[in-house]
Amino acid sequence: MKKSFLVLTALLILSACDKGAFPEQAEEELQIVPVVLRESGTKTTVANKNAAKLSGATVVTVTVFQASAPSESSAPAKASVGSQLISLPVHTPSDHCTSNDLALVGGISVPAKEFYQLFSQPNLDTMPNYLRRTFDKERSAYITQLINNKVFEYAAAHEDFSGEEGYAEAVEDAVHKVNLEYFYDRYINNKVNVTDEEVKNYYEAHKSEYTKPAQFRAAHILVKVAPSAYRAEVSNAYARATDLRRRALEGEDFGQLASAFSDCPSKVKGGDLDFFTKGQTHPAFEKAVERLQIGDISPVVETSQGYHVIKLLDRIPERVRTFDEVKEELKNTLALQRTGELYDNVLQSLTNKYKVIRNESLIRKLVEQY
Repeated sequence: MKKSFLVLTALLILSACDKGAFPEQAEEELQIVPVVLRESGTKTTVANKNAAKLSGATVVTVTVFQASAPSESSAPAKASVGSQLISLPVHTPSDHCTSNDLALVGGISVPAKEFYQLFSQPNLDTMPNYLRRTFDKERSAYITQLINNKVFEYAAAHEDFSGEEGYAEAVEDAVHKVNLEYFYDRYINNKVNVTDEEVKNYYEAHKSEYTKPAQFRAAHILVKVAPSAYRAEVSNAYARATDLRRRALEGEDFGQLASAFSDCPSKVKGGDLDFFTKGQTHPAFEKAVERLQIGDISPVVETSQGYHVIKLLDRIPERVRTFDEVKEELKNTLALQRTGELYDNVLQSLTNKYKVIRNESLIRKLVEQY
């Protein structure tokens, strides 16, 4: 009797946004991970379905191909790793695309959901503008890449890699990683729940921690003085700064004076330093700014850079951030805290259940190498 076999393949796309990479780099990280189904008597077995979801990657599609039609008496496909057995669906080839198919390869769908997962609106909304523009520009190329990878996936589905060196170990390692993910979800991640009432109570108890400091927007004219400057050079710099301040007080446009005479790169913006908070500039500079009213021009201020003439352009008073502003941040903070606590509790329970023997001599040797 002619043997038939099934192959499980997982097309994995590593998210370009998560990696902080350009889309071109994301294409290079497209991977095909085949897992061969083996035939034993009248039953066909494959690697555990969890092999389709490798740690740290986004599973775009998992497809089971049928290399040759099974007989009517064939048992359904079962996934097997060690003693684990689960049923797997067999996808029937088609000869026409539906509204959910990007393409068909050997009658097997390249689902549109693979594209939507990569170009999901939440992903797009959080991308920097330059990366979003690149993604939008390259959409056609991504679709072509998805289809091309399905061609390789389909070809790999008709190959038997079970005899390849390291193949079985790689599959087993993948299954272990995915099992670990599912374990975390079952016993830790899915157990953590933070209600809006709990977030609100936490906010009220820690409201002072969510104070937004006062912000200042200032422009300045810098007359730079080198640390090694002679006394006469220092004196001349101070005189220049004093004269520029006088001209500003007499009505000359401060921005134009900064553009023409300041030694700071901010001169291209008329000396505008934009908004800053306390601790972001030189203490003497900050002290002078705090004393000013909007529109005021400071006395000449000395810092390690030289002499400054400062004009306060705007001021935003210190304020407590509203609950709505910090709600999601607080919810994530509380969830993270509880996840850590639950992790410790579960770990303690597991180490009580499963004996852990540490090879301290080897551990010490490895630690002392660095």
